[in-house]
Amino acid sequence: MDRNSKFSGRGLIRGVLIGAALAVALPASGALTLSDTPLFVTQSVPPLSLLVMGRDHKLYYEAYNDASDLDGDGQTDVRYKPGSIDYYGYFDSYKCYSYDSSDARFE
Repeated sequence: MDRNSKFSGRGLIRGVLIGAALAVALPASGALTLSDTPLFVTQSVPPLSLLVMGRDHKLYYEAYNDASDLDGDGQTDVRYKPGSIDYYGYFDSYKCYSYDSSDARFE
């Protein structure tokens, strides 16, 4: 072995002995008990959930863009075609919805 080597046999043994001595000499830490509830709350409250959405640019893509052939006929589909394209999503593409302003929703 090279005498100037950083990881020579003597250096490795010396490091292991120093590490073992420090592990024995340091006091063992006890178990840490943490509160499950906030310290300032006196009454029980239901837990809250937080949903964090990333700012990934792929969240801004439309589901059906104007530059694709959705029904496979060789032409770009730029208009709504309920008879030949199944549009998947929140609404049923085979129903006609009307807005009910008293309930503030589509029916």
